[in-house]
Amino acid sequence: MGERLAKFTRRLQDDKDKREICRGLFGNPSTEFLNMITDKGLFAVLKEVNDYRDQWKGHSGALSDQEHEQHLRLLESKLSETRKIIQDKWESILLLSPMGSEYSEGIFEYQVKALVGTRTPFKQVIVRTLTPMDKSKMYVLHPQQQYPVELLPFIRLMESPKTQANAVYFYNRMQGNEVRWVSYHFDKESEIIRPDSAVNSAVKLLLPSSSEVQQ
Repeated sequence: MGERLAKFTRRLQDDKDKREICRGLFGNPSTEFLNMITDKGLFAVLKEVNDYRDQWKGHSGALSDQEHEQHLRLLESKLSETRKIIQDKWESILLLSPMGSEYSEGIFEYQVKALVGTRTPFKQVIVRTLTPMDKSKMYVLHPQQQYPVELLPFIRLMESPKTQANAVYFYNRMQGNEVRWVSYHFDKESEIIRPDSAVNSAVKLLLPSSSEVQQ
C-alpha cells in the first residue's frame, strides 16, 4: 500500500497542473521531505526486511548464536540504508497533539504537545493555525506553515490502562473487533488491546471496494 501511495504521489508531483494540489494535501512540506517519503529505495528496503521477517519467523528452525549474529548484522545494514534515505528530514517537522486553544481574527492559537523523543511528559509549545484541530487526534505541521495535516488513527497518544501514563502507541493488528496497540518505548505497558471504532473505519477506508476486488 505504501508503494502504491508513493507511486501515485510521485505521479502527481510530475504533473504541473496537480503539483501544488498534491503539496497542499501534505501540508506544504519541502520538496526534500516529499521526495524522502516517496523514495523507491525506502520501500525496497522495507519490503526486503519484511521478507526476512516472514522467512525467519515462519519458516526457520532453531538458530545458533552465529546465525542470530548474522541476522543482526543484516538488519543493521538495512537500518543504515534507511537512515541514509531519511537523514535529518524529520527534524524540523512537528508531530503534535493539540490541547487548549484560543481563536482571534481568523487565527487559532493552540497549546500542543510536541511528540518528540521517548520521555514523557512531552514538551508543550504554541502553534498558530488557520484550521481547527481535534484534541483526540494527532497532526503533522511543517515549518512556516499554518495548515496541520491530520494523521489517520494508526498512531495514538493515550493513557495506559494500568498506570494512566501517557505514551505513544502504534497500531499493530486487528484481533476480532478489537485493536492491538504496541509501544516501542513504554515498557511498563507495551501492549493494549481494546475496541476502536475510528481504526475500524480507517481500515475499511483503505481496503479495496468489492468492485475493485472483482476487477
